[in-house]
Amino acid sequence: MRSEPSKPPRRGNSEANHTVVERMLREIAIDGKLTKRDITKFRGIYGSRFMRGLRLALDGRVKRYIFKPSGRELWVVVGESREYLILPHAPYCSCDDYYYAVMDGKAMLCQHLIAYRIASQLGIFDKVEEEDNRYGDLIAELKEIMCIEEH
Repeated sequence: MRSEPSKPPRRGNSEANHTVVERMLREIAIDGKLTKRDITKFRGIYGSRFMRGLRLALDGRVKRYIFKPSGRELWVVVGESREYLILPHAPYCSCDDYYYAVMDGKAMLCQHLIAYRIASQLGIFDKVEEEDNRYGDLIAELKEIMCIEEH
């Protein structure tokens, strides 16, 4: 049963927003769905980034690579122009918005981290299994993509 929180805090109050977001994500994982009310609250906190992240998640653009036999994981979000590496526990994304907005404190999360959070809570990501010897190759591919975009 979902709790009845008051109005979502404004975007500027990041600590309160973080608490609200974490609670909402736990509830979404338990319920297995995202309601219109959830969307309204998330949009109030993240603005247009939330809607772009939601679209990425719903379009199946979040990938979870699992390497065997180690069980090592790698998360990737396929964006408009390239793939972005996600480090969930950091939280980190290799996109420009992460560097320019999130790192500068102008935004809590980029659209790719939002897509990851939604997809992982709802279980709507592509699961890709690879052999351990492919891990280095995949990292090298992602690094190459990042270097190409910078130039």
